[in-house]
Amino acid sequence: MTLLLMAAGSGSRYGKLKQFDDLGPKGEFLMEFGIYDALKNGFDHIVLITKKENVSLAENHLRPRIPANIKLDVLAQEITDLPEGCSFSGERKKPWGTAHAVWTARNVINGPFAVLNADDFYGQSAYANAADFAREHNNDDTFALVGYTLKNTLSEHGSVSRGVCLR
Repeated sequence: MTLLLMAAGSGSRYGKLKQFDDLGPKGEFLMEFGIYDALKNGFDHIVLITKKENVSLAENHLRPRIPANIKLDVLAQEITDLPEGCSFSGERKKPWGTAHAVWTARNVINGPFAVLNADDFYGQSAYANAADFAREHNNDDTFALVGYTLKNTLSEHGSVSRGVCLR
């Protein structure tokens, strides 16, 4: 099972790249705590999507910290990597978003996967729920979203934006 981590953000609100900030006691990135929870729940392939200039940083930091039997792919999300028939002729600095991050990973993911933001902390139950769902629906076209109660996601330290997921 694959964990797809999106880490191509610019850190504009945080002031620097939160996804690559050493927040743990041994210099761990926040995403490492999620990777640990994912590994405990049966994930065995980590795909990290980031900007081209951060690929080496991420790979050099994570590879020695992840068990050798866990596959790690660190991929650059390129604005110009678009599906056939799509084009963009403008100028854009920010990555396209979640769907494009998944598109970026199309050549390395071959089965069930979970998509998460590398700069958020989800808690072990999110990985357990995602893994259980993937195991139960391994061979069908069924999808899931791990949801949270809104009041449990709001910060006392300023505003946040949230998406609304509709069926």
